[in-house]
Amino acid sequence: MIRNLLVCFLFALTLLLLPIASIGGGVVIDATDTATPTVEVNVGTPGQTGEAEKPRLIAIRFSGLPAGHVLQRGTPVSFDVHLTNPGAEQQVIMKVLLTTGFGSIVYEDTVRVVLPDHGEEHVHVDIDGSTLLPQGPYILEAWAQGDDIGQHSTRISVWNGPAPTPFQTFGISYAGPLFGSRMRSDLDLFRAAGIGWLRFSLHGWLPQGQVNPTEAAVFDQFIQEAGDRQFSMVAAFHPKMSADPATDPVQADKDYLESLMAAATRYGFKVKTWELMRVKPDPNFPQLRGIGYGEIARGREALRKTDKTLQAIMPLDDPFVFNAQEMHLNGMPGKGDVMGMHFNFSGLPEHDNITPRPPVAQMEELTAVSKKALKQVPPIWATEFGFDVNKGSRLPHAMFQAAVISRAHILNLSLGLGRTFWRHSPEAKHDLPFTDDDGAAMPSLLAMRTTMEMLNGVTKVSEVLTFPDVKTFLLSYGTPKRRGKNRVRQVLAVWSIPTSERPKPIGAMTIKTTASELRVTDLWGNTIELHPANGVAIFPVDEFPRFIDLGKETDVELFRPFIAFEPSPVELSPGGANELGLKVVNNQMLFQGDLSLTFYLRRWPGGEDAKELKVSVPAHGALIQRAPLSIPDDAVKGQVYEVNADVLVGTRRIGYLVLPVWYNPDAKPAPVLPQ
Repeated sequence: MIRNLLVCFLFALTLLLLPIASIGGGVVIDATDTATPTVEVNVGTPGQTGEAEKPRLIAIRFSGLPAGHVLQRGTPVSFDVHLTNPGAEQQVIMKVLLTTGFGSIVYEDTVRVVLPDHGEEHVHVDIDGSTLLPQGPYILEAWAQGDDIGQHSTRISVWNGPAPTPFQTFGISYAGPLFGSRMRSDLDLFRAAGIGWLRFSLHGWLPQGQVNPTEAAVFDQFIQEAGDRQFSMVAAFHPKMSADPATDPVQADKDYLESLMAAATRYGFKVKTWELMRVKPDPNFPQLRGIGYGEIARGREALRKTDKTLQAIMPLDDPFVFNAQEMHLNGMPGKGDVMGMHFNFSGLPEHDNITPRPPVAQMEELTAVSKKALKQVPPIWATEFGFDVNKGSRLPHAMFQAAVISRAHILNLSLGLGRTFWRHSPEAKHDLPFTDDDGAAMPSLLAMRTTMEMLNGVTKVSEVLTFPDVKTFLLSYGTPKRRGKNRVRQVLAVWSIPTSERPKPIGAMTIKTTASELRVTDLWGNTIELHPANGVAIFPVDEFPRFIDLGKETDVELFRPFIAFEPSPVELSPGGANELGLKVVNNQMLFQGDLSLTFYLRRWPGGEDAKELKVSVPAHGALIQRAPLSIPDDAVKGQVYEVNADVLVGTRRIGYLVLPVWYNPDAKPAPVLPQ
C-alpha cells in the first residue's frame, strides 16, 4: 500500500531527553497493521540512467490534466501524451515517469510507439494505484528515443479538494501582467486554494475630461475577473503626475489628488482597500522629491471623504522603524488605516542576521515607536513579501520554497501581522510564482493551502521556547474562559531550523500529554492519528512545518526524541553496511519499568508489506536494533527514498518516524554500527 508522503530530507536525531514546555493536547488511531516476519526493507526503485543530453527534436506535450494539474485525493491520474515527429516515420521507445517532489519514483512505464512521417501520435496513460497517492506535489515526465529524441515534464499535485470558503489571513500580491495569458487560470487556482485576498498595482491617470482608455480597459477586466471570484482586493495605487513637489508643489498636489480620485471613483465600489504607494525620486535627478508621506496624508483624507467605506494602507519599506517615524510625524495611519510592510527574503525567515532585517527582528521596536507616537499600534499587514530576486538561481529548491513560505506566514501571525500577501510574478524567472510556466501549481501553493486551513479561526499565535534548532508555536482557537478549565482548542506548529551547533534537523520530538488522541498533519495536508501510551507519543520534525492537534488539553511537555534512526540519513553503497539502526532510550521520565515496542517498517514509495521489528528495553536502558536494507541492481545514484516506521505499544500507534535513504555507488565503506 502506498503510504502517506512524509516529506523529509536530512535528519540528525539527538537523544538528550529534557522536558521543555507545558502547553496543550489531543486525537486517535488504532494501529492494527499486519506484518511479515522478516525485517529486511528494500528501499530501491528503478530509475533512468544518466545519459548525456541530446537535442530535443520530438515535441512532447500532455493533455487531459485538470486545471492547475491539481487532482483531488482519490482521483485517478489519467492523461494523454502527444508526440510530434519532426521527420520520417520512426519507432520510438517512450518512458513515462511519476516522481515525488524529491525524486522518488512512484510510477514508471515504457511503451513502443510508431510515429508517422511528420505526424503526431498520442498514448493514453492511466497510472495504476494512483488513487492511493497521498497529498503532495509530484513531477510527471515523458521521454521518447528513436532516430530523434524528446523530453517534457510538468507538475501535478494531489490535495483534499477546493476550499469551501476563502481564508482571510493570506493574500496574493499579483505582480504579473494584469491581463496576461495565465491571469484567469491563476485566479481560478488561487480561489480553489482558499486564498481570500488579491493585491495588484493600479496606475492612476489624469482625467483631462476622460479616463486613459488603455489602462482603464485592463483594470476594468482584471477587477471584474477578481470580483467574480469573490476576492477581497487591495489596489497598490501609483499616481500619474505632471510635476514634482520640489518644482511645483501646487500642481503636484493637484495632480496627485485628481489621479487618485479618478481611480477611486471608478473602482471604489469593488476595491475597498487602497495602498497609497510612495514614489521614489529618480536618482538621475536628485533635486526631485517624489511622493512621500505628506502627499499620501492628503490623499488619504481625500479618499475617505470620497467614500467612508474605503480603507487606506500606508506603505512601510525597510528600514521599517525609520520610515514609521516619518509616517507618524504626518499623522498616519489614522483610525481604520493599516500599515503595510514590504520585505524580500535574503535568508530564512527566522534569522535576524541578514540585511535587510526581517520583521521578526524589528517588530518589537516598531510597535514601541507606534505606541509612543500614536498611543496605539495600528493594524500591520505584510502587503508584499517574497524572495530576493537578486539571488537568482541560488534560491531554494521548490520543495523548500514551500516550507519557507509556510514558516514565514506563521511567524508573521505570531508577530501580530494581520495578513500576509506573497508576491506572485507568473512571468518572472526568479520571483518564485505559485504556478509553473504551464500553469501547474507549485509545491508552495499546496503548502499554503494546508497552512491557511490549519490557521483558519486562530485567535492567537504564540511562540513556545523549546530548543535552539526547533521552532514551536502554539495556535489557539477561540477565547479562553476567565474561570474554570480552559476549553480552547490548541494546535502546535513545529519545524526545525539549522544552527551552527546543529546544522541538521532534529528528526523527531517526544510529546507527553494527558490527551488520549493526537492528530499530526504534514505540510501537504496528510493526517496521521496517534494514541499516546502512558501519555507519550513521538512525531517527525524537519524543515517542513507539521501541525499537532492537541484538542482542548493543556497539560503537554515536549522532549527530545526517545527513538532515533542511527545513522540518519542512510547512504547505501556496494561496500557499505546497508542497514538502518533504531536507537531506543527507555527514559524513566517517560515510562516506568521495561519498555516493549513494535516497529512496522515500510518503504515509500513502493507499497510492499510492512516489516515487523520488535524491541524490548529494560528500565533506564538503551539499545540499537539493526535491520538490513537491500539495493536493487538498477538503483539510481542520488535517488532519495524514505523508510517510514510506525511505532506501537501493544496495538496503540504512539508515533511514527521517517528515515531518508539514498544510493551512492561511489561512497566509501560505511563504519560498522555499534552492537
